[in-house]
Amino acid sequence: MDNFVIRLLRIVAHDLKNPISAIQALSTLLINDHIPLDDDYDTLKLIRRSSEKLSGIIHDVLSVKINKKTNNSDLTFVYIEELLKESVSLLQYRAIEKKQVIELDCSCNKKIMINRDRIWRVINNLVVNAIKFSHEHSCILVGCKIVENNVIISVKDFGIGIPESLNANLFELSSKSKREGTLGEDTYGLGLFISKEIIEEHGGKIWFESVDQGSTFTFSIPCVQQV
Repeated sequence: MDNFVIRLLRIVAHDLKNPISAIQALSTLLINDHIPLDDDYDTLKLIRRSSEKLSGIIHDVLSVKINKKTNNSDLTFVYIEELLKESVSLLQYRAIEKKQVIELDCSCNKKIMINRDRIWRVINNLVVNAIKFSHEHSCILVGCKIVENNVIISVKDFGIGIPESLNANLFELSSKSKREGTLGEDTYGLGLFISKEIIEEHGGKIWFESVDQGSTFTFSIPCVQQV
């Protein structure tokens, strides 16, 4: 993406971040601390959900890096299992809205050196996509293992799969890969593009496999362990 366009997008996104966060916080406060009428309650939930979507888009735009060199000062040793547990826990409410279940299978009790926030963003993007493109009452599997000194993390769903026509553009910043979720959820074409950028910053790889009834997104990053 052109550097000027990225800078312009980030300026706009930064200016939008605070008011959107305020709307999200205030709507949550009204829902939790008051007992609104049914109609008001539904409206407040719509406001909160919309502000959450906008916050996600803004975060993605702000995450786009013009220079892909990793800043070592942003790296820290993180227990990957704890990061996955936290990520899955925070996203359970989204799955519950579609009557879905997220299951975590991880026994990698290791510290690895990563940019915690950015790797969390990749996990978030992949799990949210799995929720979005899966039907109600389905299961999403999140797994983690160590293979040849690489951490391998996968997100598997049993949803609608990925048409072959979208494969070539899936990790690109392109409108060709955009499509609605199973309940009409919007997509903006940034999540996988950002995820690929983050994983490559960490010296890793990201890929996917898809069948008619599901997809598996996997990424690997070198397992730089604490001495």
